[in-house]
Amino acid sequence: MSGLFRITRDVELRHTTEGTPIITLGMAYSYGSKRDDRGYLPTQFIDGAIWGERARALREHLVKGQRLFLTLTDVHTESYPSRGDGAPKTKLVGRIDQLAFVDRVQSDGEQGRAPAPAPAPRQAARPAPAASGAGFDDMDSEIPF
Repeated sequence: MSGLFRITRDVELRHTTEGTPIITLGMAYSYGSKRDDRGYLPTQFIDGAIWGERARALREHLVKGQRLFLTLTDVHTESYPSRGDGAPKTKLVGRIDQLAFVDRVQSDGEQGRAPAPAPAPRQAARPAPAASGAGFDDMDSEIPF
């Protein structure tokens, strides 16, 4: 599953019993094209996990409200008891394999668009071919294909 997600709560860092770091992100994914009476698209809430040293490195760069383009794998539902009456509930969860930042977080906590990628470096201008038959003028007018 790939798409544009928004982080809905603060990132949680946990560790397995072996010490492997895991961060869990609560995310919202808007889908479809039909808006409701308030103008909102339908939204699916999903929990995604990042494992290993990548989790530790990304933790400080992921904040509530930030938009990300993600690829989730191993997407499945998990059951859990509700807080109030303990009735069974389900949630959608997955593993985050690929991640690209859409927004950048500024030092004061405000967000802005991610900077555009740097333009490709320009190649130096090639010198003009010499006029003494070095161009295409001396080629046959018949092209063999």
